[in-house]
Amino acid sequence: MKSEAETESILDSLKSLDKDRISALYSKFPVDRTNYNATSYDDKLKFWTNLIQKAIDLNLFKSRLSIQSWKLDRVFEIHHLTPLGLNTVMTNLIFSGDIVNEQDFLNDTSIAHTFVLNPLKWVWNKVSGQPNEEVIWTEKQISFIFLPYLKQICQEILTLIYQQDKLVLTLKDLQDLILELGISSEKDIEIILRNFKLQQLVLSTVDSKMTIYKFKPKDATLSDITEVEIGIVKMQQTIKQLNDQIHDMEQSIIQFKNEAKENVKLGNKPKALYMLQKNKKLNELISKRLASLDTLESIIMKIGQSKTDIEVIDSFKLGTETLSTILKSKQLQLDYVEDTMDNLNEVLADQKEIEETMTLNLPTTIDDDDLELELNQLLQKELEKVESVVTPTSIHTDQSTVPLGASDKVDVDGLVSELNNLTIPKSDLPKEKNTSESSNSKILLAE
Repeated sequence: MKSEAETESILDSLKSLDKDRISALYSKFPVDRTNYNATSYDDKLKFWTNLIQKAIDLNLFKSRLSIQSWKLDRVFEIHHLTPLGLNTVMTNLIFSGDIVNEQDFLNDTSIAHTFVLNPLKWVWNKVSGQPNEEVIWTEKQISFIFLPYLKQICQEILTLIYQQDKLVLTLKDLQDLILELGISSEKDIEIILRNFKLQQLVLSTVDSKMTIYKFKPKDATLSDITEVEIGIVKMQQTIKQLNDQIHDMEQSIIQFKNEAKENVKLGNKPKALYMLQKNKKLNELISKRLASLDTLESIIMKIGQSKTDIEVIDSFKLGTETLSTILKSKQLQLDYVEDTMDNLNEVLADQKEIEETMTLNLPTTIDDDDLELELNQLLQKELEKVESVVTPTSIHTDQSTVPLGASDKVDVDGLVSELNNLTIPKSDLPKEKNTSESSNSKILLAE
């Protein structure tokens, strides 16, 4: 429950408004919404809708889910003023599908189909009149469920259930879980469970006067509650009772010890001995309870392990069936596989023969004599270029004149040696216009 300070904060926020603003907000709505008054009409409607939502969140109606229409005037009363337009706000919330009649929601059997599929249509059928028809809701003893908060709280509860990974719960377990969200009202819990059932998110059963609920798994369909699940819940309840008993006995042992010490101090040894005897019996009883507790916890652990083993075996079975189906296909029959491999070997053999044939038609070695002949031809061409630059009749050396002829044979090594010793008379050099050609000749000679 919210504090009184939080309750006063809503009223203080209203009181802080100027008189004109309060007067406008606390006045009646126009009979009709027109283009002329649309802005002020919608602004006023939004203001009161948000304020009602905040009042629900602060638990001003003693419920986190419901609005008591007859309390609206008193909740928002300031300066002896009560809002006169709340009937219009409530009518708008009804026809927008944000609130529904609590009794209809909990008891109407027709809601199971219509409300889940089309809540607005269901609300329309349950409330007579038009949205702009004035209904005095503040004079009616009607509680309305605020659906946006109901949806939000139910989602928070599902989140807690999935986090605990415990889908089968007793009513007491569920009440403790909902209490973590600050909801303790039995009526609110009833509304929450009703919504879960309408949304087909939970199943329930009663066994030995114990109500058991099973919630829909996060990523699976909701199945019926099995005898195994009921048995596990019962064992879990027994474990909880054993833990409570052991805790109580441990507290009693402490108390007996203290009483025994006090009686020893007072000299009352018989009473002290009696306390110690009770203490010893409780210790023996605790040992038995612990043994029972260990056995039950081991059984539940083995049940969980067996469920995992079943899933593993089911997976093995599914894998075996799938593999068997695949092996039955034509492509994996022995004759078909052998024929395919034989055909593959034949194709590979043909390819190998083709490659070998192509390899035999290609030259496998390189003739050095051919390379040397090609080199000599290249040098001869270069020499002819030089001769076209130098006087063709003769080349003067320091010793003598060496005649050259087109038909002379050229020794490569000797030619290179002679080229290194060549000097060209200035009179034999070409004219200035052939300077570039002469330079190229010198470069070739040097090489």
